[in-house]
Amino acid sequence: MKNSILIRYIILSLYFISYSGYTDIYSLSKNFFNNVGDNRSIPDGVVTAIVKDNSGFLWIGTQKGLVKYDGYTYEKYVHETNNKNSITGNYINSLFVSKDGQIYIGTLRSGLSIYNPKNDTFINFKSKEFDTDSIASNRIDAIVEDSSGNIWLATYNGVDMLPINSRKFKHFQNIENDPTTINDNRIETLVIDNNGYLWVGSWNGLNKINTTNYKVESVYSIPNEVNSFYKQHVTSLIIDDQKALWVGTQKTGYAKITTDSNITRFNLTKNDLNEPWIWSIIQVSENNIWLGTTGVGIYVIDKLTGNITKHLKNSISGNTNFDQIGALFVDKDNLIWVGTWGKGLHYYHPNNSFLSVLPQNDLDKSNNITYLNILSMMFHSDGTLWLGTQNNGLEIRNEQWEIVTSNKKGMGIGSPLESASIRSIYQSNENDAG
Repeated sequence: MKNSILIRYIILSLYFISYSGYTDIYSLSKNFFNNVGDNRSIPDGVVTAIVKDNSGFLWIGTQKGLVKYDGYTYEKYVHETNNKNSITGNYINSLFVSKDGQIYIGTLRSGLSIYNPKNDTFINFKSKEFDTDSIASNRIDAIVEDSSGNIWLATYNGVDMLPINSRKFKHFQNIENDPTTINDNRIETLVIDNNGYLWVGSWNGLNKINTTNYKVESVYSIPNEVNSFYKQHVTSLIIDDQKALWVGTQKTGYAKITTDSNITRFNLTKNDLNEPWIWSIIQVSENNIWLGTTGVGIYVIDKLTGNITKHLKNSISGNTNFDQIGALFVDKDNLIWVGTWGKGLHYYHPNNSFLSVLPQNDLDKSNNITYLNILSMMFHSDGTLWLGTQNNGLEIRNEQWEIVTSNKKGMGIGSPLESASIRSIYQSNENDAG
């Protein structure tokens, strides 16, 4: 057995701490995320899309193929030149599971694949010049399904609809100076609301398509209008459980649009020039919306007010940098999956939120843990927390998490410490500890 246990982070139970007056230190803590796989199972640690199918398998989009994860093993699907039943391309842009259990895979430049789990084969669609029934573009950035089972695609040449039981695509494209068409052909994101309207985020704002009569209108995107998305790149859309629409953009913040058409715009930073790209939006709980960005991690948003309540960034999972978010996904078990650009896949269980991480180094705080290797811990009757370290003596903190005393070998409270490694701490009576 090893002589010491090296703990890189102190993980404290909220139940345990609440009886000791230390609940406030959770303002210093970070949510505990679990890492999944490595750069072999998830190529280069890049995750571009995440979805879970009806059988419970997690599907992970990467730049080098599609990965199926069963909780233990990884199965990789890549394009095979001489196999027409293989996936159409390796750079995965979007994933979607339809009501009938098929998996739709949108790629960056190779079109659309539909995976049938029953026979383990792919049906592929590519854009063909002069074929008006083919898919409009080989770049597919988002996929959704309407109540009739029709599949809608965000492409780089407009919105495409694949009717149920058909292989012929219907196109919705911009026609210059025609307000009854979408406002731009470069489509980034889609979401269908409870009334059957398809909301379309383009490089020039917002559109709305009636999925029943196919009426198209550009909305909240009029030039010079207050809160307009005109000439703004809309990158992500969701409908929350109160039917409000959340809009993420590239470098122009985010917005909430309520069912009574009230729109409120928000910024993530105080400097417009530093506004990040919001790559993904999810609702993780009754009260919280998460915004995943490229460069500055995850912002937690209060669903009611739209205000930022927390910022998750940098090293929130041990050895993982969360600044570059590639995809966010909440499954039916309420597990929150976070895909990053270069740092792999991670998950967080909100029901285990009593676990938090107090890191040693955080440039924004001056009162963090001063030494990584914690061997022992005790709550003193006077309300202080005593931390015994390896080779760095004893550290005592008050209920505000401020350092009261830091004692090393040769120093001490009343008498010098005989060792710099403190493997156990106990309190013999009301005043003495050893």
